[in-house]
Amino acid sequence: MSRQVAVLFVHGIRTKGADYSKFFRHSLEKKLRKNKDCLKFAEVVWSDIVRVKQDNYLRKLDAMGLRPQGTFREFVIQGLGDAAAYTKGSGRAGVYYEIQDRVHAKLKALDDSADPNRPLVIVAHSLGCHITSSLLWDARKLRHLPPDQRSNPKYASFKPDFDRYDSGTPFVRLETLAGLVTVGNNMPIFAFSYDGGDIFTINKPHNGMPPAFPGEKVTGAALHAARWINIYSRRDPLGYPLKPLTPNYEDDRIEDAHYPVEGIFSPPFFGMLHAHTNYWRHDYVVKRTADLVSNLIQSA
Repeated sequence: MSRQVAVLFVHGIRTKGADYSKFFRHSLEKKLRKNKDCLKFAEVVWSDIVRVKQDNYLRKLDAMGLRPQGTFREFVIQGLGDAAAYTKGSGRAGVYYEIQDRVHAKLKALDDSADPNRPLVIVAHSLGCHITSSLLWDARKLRHLPPDQRSNPKYASFKPDFDRYDSGTPFVRLETLAGLVTVGNNMPIFAFSYDGGDIFTINKPHNGMPPAFPGEKVTGAALHAARWINIYSRRDPLGYPLKPLTPNYEDDRIEDAHYPVEGIFSPPFFGMLHAHTNYWRHDYVVKRTADLVSNLIQSA
């Protein structure tokens, strides 16, 4: 017997518009052709929230003759600009929550009332890894916030979140998260303002709350199959392993996997660019994701 598995894609830098996951989705269906009917996909597109200002600035650089190596300048502007934009401010406002709302909208679209406990796999790239991790952290905190703390004025703007989690299915509440595939992962870059012992991770309990990964409703064979596969290339300047960051990532469910997705014969400069952007089109990444999803499909 098999079950449906939902796969959600969250992009990072150098991605614009819909269908960025088309090649990956089709490749995944080919590898899982016997179970392709068990797959349901959605992709989060958030680049339009931040790209307009970045593109306007780059056009002005063009007019000044300061963009002779456009690919590299665009790579840097998007890499640093996206990270700077995705910063939590006071209250529930700004790009940080706009992007999180995009993720929630896609979760709602993927939800299936016939199977509210359907396993969820998230495939995230670049800043999308940090977006995913911070969303899982925030969602866990808000779901478990005691009623007396919810009434605190600082949480007044979070009422839509409380309503969403209170009335949502386990799937929408992110409690059925059974798989993470992070590629070109720059999460460690956001952790250096903390001491090693103060880096709390989504795979561990925190302040009496259960881990956000795997989700609270992932049990039985699905729990046994749950994995976090973190794939990076050594030539990718924005992709890193997780385990050297903190002992909290020393978890049997988490794997740091190196693979040269840019190809072994790429020239140094272009190899660096391709190393960060080629994960979406590489067979190794698709195969590792397919193996994870296949195990969850068979976990009914």
